[in-house]
Amino acid sequence: MLEPLTTAIRVLPVAQLVAQGKWRAEAMHSYEAHTLIWFSKGQGRIVIAGTRAAFSANTIVFLPAGTAHAFEVKSGTFGTAALVRDHPSLEMPEVPILYRPKDLLRHGEFVSLFEAMQREANQAPSPASERACRCHAGILGVWLERQENQLKDAARLSASERLARRYAELLEVRYASGANVQSMAQELGVTATHLTRACQAAAGASAHQLLNDRLMYEARDLLAGTTIPVSRIAADLGFSSAAYFTRAFQKATGKTPSAFRTGS
Repeated sequence: MLEPLTTAIRVLPVAQLVAQGKWRAEAMHSYEAHTLIWFSKGQGRIVIAGTRAAFSANTIVFLPAGTAHAFEVKSGTFGTAALVRDHPSLEMPEVPILYRPKDLLRHGEFVSLFEAMQREANQAPSPASERACRCHAGILGVWLERQENQLKDAARLSASERLARRYAELLEVRYASGANVQSMAQELGVTATHLTRACQAAAGASAHQLLNDRLMYEARDLLAGTTIPVSRIAADLGFSSAAYFTRAFQKATGKTPSAFRTGS
């Protein structure tokens, strides 16, 4: 579990996001802060709001606060992440952005903006530094929006991608409510079968797999980072009983909740 964000911006290596296990990256999850990830070396795959894409060196990923995502990286992949706390005076892009500069000019612009933001984030905390951090983040957000607007016409989302994105947004709100795929499909105005086909095409996983993935991330995060009783975690995540939660958790992870918590 990441420590709560107490400053306007925290910059950290991508490796720190996956501390305590690869599942922290590979299972669907979200952060309360806006998240900017700069993969400076390596390659892998990322699922953002229900759509899967590949990334390589110098790929920039922006995730608005609360955006469900997961990524798999190959050995030798390095990057830097910036977590930006939301604030009424801060305007950031409202949709996820995945962008890889194709020329040195654009790459240089990004590096300059990112490093200026990082330098300010490393200053001793103060009201002035907090405001400066938000200003740097806002400028970087504008730069990303401009690049994204140039790419929109060349990268229209397919019908499957649009539906998968709507499902991912709904899932982030409803995953712990006990809602199943059937009920969420009805909310989206489609059948469960149609929804599953769209998710499989866009994200490479079924609607049920995405729901289970999100639940299991939250369960592992709570087990690893808190002392909340297993029965309470089961209830909070919408499971009808602790026994049902234990069976589902063991099937997904190979361990019981208690064994996972103790590392045995």
